[in-house]
Amino acid sequence: MRLPTANAAGTNSSDATEVQIGTGLTVPDWARSVRALHAHVTYLILTTKENVCGYIRLQNDNNTLDPMNFPLPLVTALTGAIGTHVVEDMVTVPCFHDVTPNDTVRAYAAFDNTTTGVHTLQAYVCFSSDPAPMQLHAQKSAVIAGSATANTEAGAATISTLADKTSALLGMWHYFTAYPTVDQTLGGYTKIESAVKDWQKQEIPTNMIPSGLSTQVTPLTKPVWCVIEELRKELSGYATLPFQVFPVKGKQDFNFSNYMDGTNTVAPAGRYGLIWRE
Repeated sequence: MRLPTANAAGTNSSDATEVQIGTGLTVPDWARSVRALHAHVTYLILTTKENVCGYIRLQNDNNTLDPMNFPLPLVTALTGAIGTHVVEDMVTVPCFHDVTPNDTVRAYAAFDNTTTGVHTLQAYVCFSSDPAPMQLHAQKSAVIAGSATANTEAGAATISTLADKTSALLGMWHYFTAYPTVDQTLGGYTKIESAVKDWQKQEIPTNMIPSGLSTQVTPLTKPVWCVIEELRKELSGYATLPFQVFPVKGKQDFNFSNYMDGTNTVAPAGRYGLIWRE
């Protein structure tokens, strides 16, 4: 089912103010769960040195879905011309969770920064008549600033699971954006540490923006997910890595930080995300 509903136009945004996409969907009588969320961004104007990125989230009036936050597609506007970019303008995310008929499911989204152009958001929620195989949650960090200096730790953030709604960690996601100059590359990795028993430090690669940035290079960069196979096979529009279910009970802290592979004129910025089940 589509948000906005019926034949209404998509919801426009050009800044970091969160907007509701449409007015919400009434859960059909036959539906027992949410299976997936599809997000579609129409880029109306791209401007040199502006990045289009952000998050989309689902919430319901019964307040059982929250938190459920996912990254939007990415655009790094190096030249300001839409024709010079190959981008993912739509993504699909599995968001398994039970819902109750006649409840209202709502979608919200925000960009990470103000853009010159106004971009249009749409969301599609896939309901299922079967109970969900798990009760999934995903929390995001605030926008963090990385380092412009190679091999320098930056962008520290902590994401915590919920005290009463956590039995296992299912993975994480992240993305970074910048507008590197010629002969520079945006790339690196994110480190995830925790005091949880048996947790091993994780190091996962960031999305890449290649060097050159001339007419010979058409940038394509995607948020990176490191998740269990049951979720990974349902994702579309993202780069993916495997992860195994990791038992986590109650509220636990996971500490994220980022390293760049090279020194850049412009420091990157981005977000982290943590995914778990009840």
